[in-house]
Amino acid sequence: MKITDGAKAPVCLEAGKPASFWRVRRKNIRDTRMKGIRIGPSKKRDEGIKKRVVRGTAAQPLIERNDAMKDNDAYTEAVLSTPDPDSFVTKRLDSIEVDLGGIPGDRHYGLLRPADSRQRLYRRGTMIANRRQISILSVEDNAEIARGLGVERIEPEWLGANVLLSGYERLTLLPQGARLLFASGAALICEGENMPCLGPGEEIAAFYGRDELARRFVKAAKQLRGIVCSVELPGTIAAGDAVRIVLP
Repeated sequence: MKITDGAKAPVCLEAGKPASFWRVRRKNIRDTRMKGIRIGPSKKRDEGIKKRVVRGTAAQPLIERNDAMKDNDAYTEAVLSTPDPDSFVTKRLDSIEVDLGGIPGDRHYGLLRPADSRQRLYRRGTMIANRRQISILSVEDNAEIARGLGVERIEPEWLGANVLLSGYERLTLLPQGARLLFASGAALICEGENMPCLGPGEEIAAFYGRDELARRFVKAAKQLRGIVCSVELPGTIAAGDAVRIVLP
């Protein structure tokens, strides 16, 4: 920008504004960026954003984050568990306690698990880190599966869910490494999509009395089956919890 010199306040030739106007404007922009507020058409934030602290509940330590993180809110509709090692079908509870092994007493509990067909790098049965401790579904994805199958509803129990969320579109596409921070105190890490298999389809087929639904489920639930998570911070997850989802 070209500025003329003179005895009076210099004038910006392009815009007809005094130089003092542009000095104040630049200062305001710098101050605004330091506060982490989006400005201008590009909506870019300054790289030097100051960190701030989000205060948790008494059971939850303070979580340090910065304004550049992308986060979204969701709501915990239900929590579930299955104490029966011979069945993946879950039952609803008021709340669940989680530790670094998952949900104590649940069939998926443990720091380690045997490798299966999903982990082709290892011989079947090799003990590996358990990254499938907790299964999470969303109301929205379940409704899409139901529409695809032409049925009234899909219950989270039939899919072996431990947590049912609402308010987050396309939960199944949540990237690996995303954090789910629950208001009651627990924090989970997304380990990726829970790939559809025949078992839940058989539960749906049995409920509706339509055998063909079992195989149709595998295709209908692709990228809608929810996610699996591991526990990063032990604590409580309760029905009614607000959830902060922080993307990597």
